[in-house]
Amino acid sequence: GSFWSTQTQTNSPSSTARPMTLNNTDPNSSGVSIVNNSKITFANAGVYNIQFSAQFENTGGGGSGETVNIWLKLNGTNVVESDGKVTIAQSNKFALPAWNYVLKLNAGDYVELYASANNANVQLTALPTQTTPTRPSAPSLIVVFKQVGVAVGSSSGSSGTSGSSGSSGTSGSSGTSGSSGSSGTSGSSGTSGSSGS
Repeated sequence: GSFWSTQTQTNSPSSTARPMTLNNTDPNSSGVSIVNNSKITFANAGVYNIQFSAQFENTGGGGSGETVNIWLKLNGTNVVESDGKVTIAQSNKFALPAWNYVLKLNAGDYVELYASANNANVQLTALPTQTTPTRPSAPSLIVVFKQVGVAVGSSSGSSGTSGSSGSSGTSGSSGTSGSSGSSGTSGSSGTSGSSGS
């Protein structure tokens, strides 16, 4: 999914945590949507690469510059070790910090990019189309998400039902005839009859 903001986002009062907002969605985005302008919500579980670029401007006068912190929240809770800090020198005026996060997300999870600057003169600036030379407009924030892996569940699924029994096999061929037994012994002779008169 790809999302961006065409709005300038101010920072007053300073040193206050604010979600960076988005108001445009690439029509080819699928499975990811924006809720309440800042909650990037995922329809499918998986491992996602989250990339952003934010155009900050220091609109103040002289000085050494101001600092901005940027971090990630997951379902409203700060993601551990996700914070980064940049300095926006007033002599340079503009800064474009950009980096990425990789997170394992469940279906229905949402993430938000948060920022805080120590001076109210620092803001996220969107620029219109410019001339001499002609240049396209510049969003104040661009966020891109890409699924890079599939989340593996911790529990096993239930066993499937047993399949039906197969059909019986064909009968085997008859065995060979056995050998004949040995002959029995002869019986004894009977007694002779008496002679006639």
